[in-house]
Amino acid sequence: MTLWNVGIINGSNWHEEKVKMAETVYARLYSHTEKVGTPVVLAGDFNAPKREIQSGIVPHEGGGLQYRHYPFYGAPYFFADAGEKREFLFRDRWKRAERNLFDPAVGEWGMVDAYWDATEGVKRPSTEDYTHIVHTGDPSHKRLDHVLVSGHFDTNRCVIWNGEFDSIDGLEASDHAPVVAELAGPEGVSE
Repeated sequence: MTLWNVGIINGSNWHEEKVKMAETVYARLYSHTEKVGTPVVLAGDFNAPKREIQSGIVPHEGGGLQYRHYPFYGAPYFFADAGEKREFLFRDRWKRAERNLFDPAVGEWGMVDAYWDATEGVKRPSTEDYTHIVHTGDPSHKRLDHVLVSGHFDTNRCVIWNGEFDSIDGLEASDHAPVVAELAGPEGVSE
């Protein structure tokens, strides 16, 4: 089994860096699952997507108008698809990066979100079962932290402890809630 941890930069004003991180995570794990074929768990703070429901995601828009003066915001991005060169704006690239990670119908890497894949538990939209409160955001509640698993695993349960934001013995807890997944793996794989 291979376990990966990710922490993708927050905020929409880090355009190129944020998108490159999401693209790199997808590309490296896509290569790993294709070439190595071992069971994979990828968990961490993705700072994405914007909204999430069981039938799909709503990715971020790639920054608002206030960020147009940043490098790469409106610069075209070229992508070869089936031998055909197509031009994307940066916001299209951002949406594609998030969809590759979180939408199994788009991403071709065989990873699924343990929250939606779990056989037990209530599945609610990210605005109701969230890992982070964005005080200036729309929406204000988001599920930014995820456990993604390869098809080698069955997810028995995945819960978000979104009531765990209080201090513990005087120590401040993270501003993100823990995501806990109970997985059943193939023989020889420890959970």
